[in-house]
Amino acid sequence: MAFSTSVTIFGIDRFSEAAKKIQGSLSGLSTKMQSLNKKAAHFGKQAKAFGSYISTRIGIPTLAAVATFGKMEKGLTNVLTLLSKEEILVYKDRLRKIQDGAIGLGFSIEDTNKAMFDNISALQMNESAIQAFEMAQKLAIGGVTEISTTVSGLAAVMNSYGKETTSASEVANAFFSAQRAGMTTVEKLALNVGTVAPIAKQAGIGFKELLATMSQLTLGGLSTDMAATALRGAISGLLKPADQAAKVLKYFNVPVGLPSYALKG
Repeated sequence: MAFSTSVTIFGIDRFSEAAKKIQGSLSGLSTKMQSLNKKAAHFGKQAKAFGSYISTRIGIPTLAAVATFGKMEKGLTNVLTLLSKEEILVYKDRLRKIQDGAIGLGFSIEDTNKAMFDNISALQMNESAIQAFEMAQKLAIGGVTEISTTVSGLAAVMNSYGKETTSASEVANAFFSAQRAGMTTVEKLALNVGTVAPIAKQAGIGFKELLATMSQLTLGGLSTDMAATALRGAISGLLKPADQAAKVLKYFNVPVGLPSYALKG
């Protein structure tokens, strides 16, 4: 019995010594872990501070600049797809300057890119198209609208009346005058003039008279799109009137049908 008790006590003592060693090891490990955590926290703060510095001083502006440059290059590349190799050599640098200039005036990159593409697509790459784009910028500023909208309006009129002989400056002035004279805007006129300009040209109505008439119709309560639709219907009725209407019009000496110059052409 005494031997058994001795063995038991010896076993407990040995176990206690082992436990103390384990406890000491765990205590040392805990101390090392706390030290490591402190170092990690310190490093985390430094990394966060450094990241903040990079974002503030370098990262964010650089990323924004890269994104902006990428959008501009993509827009210019799209425009260049409309040009021949010879035209690219002649106009690429000028188009880049035109793009920079428009964005510098406050037009968005997306709006500028679309306007440049639509302008060249509608008028082809030449000096007249460049002048039209410059006038479109001025008209957009005066009309408080997007440049892509004014490009659309100018191109619609110039193509209908002959882009080789129609002055972009005169067309832009006609738009602005129409805005001032009626209850309409450059934007609304530009978006709707294309629906009536071709047939107005056939009837011998000049673009100045066309825009002025659209403007005056808005004073009578018509919206700009309704004015364009009404004008188109009226002009179409004069060019191809019904038999009874033609008799009445001729009785009052109102000319009907295409103008003589159009018939010769």
